[in-house]
This record gives sequence, structure tokens and C-alpha cells, in this order.
Amino acid sequence: SAEFGAASAGAFCYKCAPCRPIQMSLARPALARKISILNYGAHQLRPAYSSPIPAIDGILNVCPHCITTHPTLRSLQLHMERCSTVPYSALYEEAATGVRIAAVPDLQTKQLLCLLGRLFIRSKTLFYEVANYDVYIVYGREVMGYFSRPQDGSYSLSCIAVWPCFARQGLGSLLIDFSYLKATQGRGGDGGGGSDSS
Repeated sequence: SAEFGAASAGAFCYKCAPCRPIQMSLARPALARKISILNYGAHQLRPAYSSPIPAIDGILNVCPHCITTHPTLRSLQLHMERCSTVPYSALYEEAATGVRIAAVPDLQTKQLLCLLGRLFIRSKTLFYEVANYDVYIVYGREVMGYFSRPQDGSYSLSCIAVWPCFARQGLGSLLIDFSYLKATQGRGGDGGGGSDSS
């Protein structure tokens, strides 16, 4: 069975000095660059497309829990020793699998998720202007993907991405179903309970 709860922003993980994430400005578009390797926690992915996300020597190191980028694989590993859980409160949880969905409240994480999505979606064009979008992550032990939708309710789903290492687990269908639920809640439909977090 599924359980719905009220949205609440989680506290971000502690960022110690030796493994501090890369500080970057995502306010202005950068040129898209080819990233040859994405170290996503223990997963090593080879992105299909370029993205204007800062990387060093074509290698991008991302924490799969808090979605921060790190200059080296070692700094990512040090960071993950202190950051071991996804720092958001679940709005939805599948009891059988432990898969959850949570809202992402902060702009930089929304932008980084969209920039990561561009590595696997050729037609992805919206990265920076996401302040007026609700972004939801699907996660278990790690963030496995996300979807976004406009806050004005004009669409129930704007973009959906599941990272390739988590494909074929029904996560895309789960995100589509959840986006429909949020849309019906926003229109005052019964939506199965809960309250809209936007």
C-alpha cells in the first residue's frame, strides 16, 4: 500500500572541508560540454549528450543523495562518508519496494537535476529558468530520477528522467502516475488524498 504525507524540506547534508562540493553559479547559461564519465555514487555512467554543467576534464562526480557535484572521485567518496541518505521528506512511499517521491525545494538542486537530465535527453532545453516549476525526485537509497511540472498547473508533466542505471524498474510509470495525482489535486479532484505541495 502507499502512504501520502505532508511535504517538508529536509536538511541538507553536512559539507565538511575536505569534501566540500564545487561552488558554481548556475545563474547564467554556459556552453554545453561533452562529459565522458558521470560518477554517480558507485555508478559510472557514459552520458549520451552534452550539458552546460561544470565538469573537470570531462568527468563529473555527483552525490546520489544530495545531488552536489565534486571536483574528484576521491572528494565525492569522502563526502559520501558523511552524506548517506537523501535529505528530503517523502510525499509518497511504496511499502513493498521502499521507493519514495519527494519535492525538491531549493533552486540549485532543481537546476542540477535538469542539467543532469540533459546528459540523457537530447531535447532537454530548460535548465536555469526552473523557479516556477515543481520538481520531484524518485529515490530509494539514492536519487534515481525526477520529473518537473509548471507551478501554474498548465501541464501535469513537463519533463521526466530516470537515470540509465535505474531503468526498467517501473520508475517512469510511477512518476507519471504521481504527476497525474498532483494535477488532479491541484484542480480540486479527489486525487487519492494528501495535499498539494506547490
